[in-house]
Amino acid sequence: VLRPGVRRQVERDKAILLGMAGLIAIRPKWRLNDPVGHTKHFTEAIYEQTDLRIEATNYTRFRENFKKSTDVTFPEVHAHLSTERMLTMQFVRGTKVDALPAEMSAAQRHKLAETVRMSMFKMCFDDGFVHADLHPGNMVVQDNGKLVIFDAGLAKLLHEDVLIQFIDMTKCLAMGTPDDLVAHLKRFHTYVGEIDWTQLRVEVEAFAQKFRAQDVSKLEYGELIGEMFAIGRKYRVRPVTDMMLVFVALITAQGIGKMLEPDHNVFGAVAIYLMPILMKRNEHIPNTDEAKRAGATA
Repeated sequence: VLRPGVRRQVERDKAILLGMAGLIAIRPKWRLNDPVGHTKHFTEAIYEQTDLRIEATNYTRFRENFKKSTDVTFPEVHAHLSTERMLTMQFVRGTKVDALPAEMSAAQRHKLAETVRMSMFKMCFDDGFVHADLHPGNMVVQDNGKLVIFDAGLAKLLHEDVLIQFIDMTKCLAMGTPDDLVAHLKRFHTYVGEIDWTQLRVEVEAFAQKFRAQDVSKLEYGELIGEMFAIGRKYRVRPVTDMMLVFVALITAQGIGKMLEPDHNVFGAVAIYLMPILMKRNEHIPNTDEAKRAGATA
């Protein structure tokens, strides 16, 4: 049930945050990070949660997308008992993912980690409709092992160009050259002013060498993406907002996966998951050592 006065409070908070973002943007160095744009995107997403009909629609869409899954489901919404200010849905019993019993077997934890990972991949790459607030508290495991996902108020419909961009970036990271990654930044991202692409390539090459020298199974996806975008910020290259949502989803999947299974590896798994999509698009897949390593450890 929506608490009284919540919408007005959110509107006030939105105005305050946008005002602060505007002040931050006065400084040219900070303006490059687009504080107003990011704040607007964030506050609009929060405001949407004050209309519970949106969350009801999201649940219905997720249930439809996962209706054939035997491992994942979403609670059913009782539309005739729901309004803009009240959401009535199926009561589900289960154990939160972060409160699973210690005696849970390694095989069960592995299967659950894989279920979380594959559900995120399906949202991002098959359905193009992503739960934007996933964390262990929003997931419960039923006695039969089925994963139930809650709190669908924040969800995002991804456009085809976001998938194309992510596939291209993944190819560059897994099996491309520094020139490929620089070409990706030029093609898909926006940038401010004159960019020293030669020096950027030098840093990208150093980043790639550091990344390729590591065992793929030990890679932290969040650290990898963080370092890459730190280089982008340094050279005033801005990522697409929806791409950040995909990264957050995958980082979340890795975090939950590692909580269940320390050797959980999202990077290798996503490379394998995207292979059929690449082949459907008639994309060239180089037979490189990097690709083999990425696949072998998933």
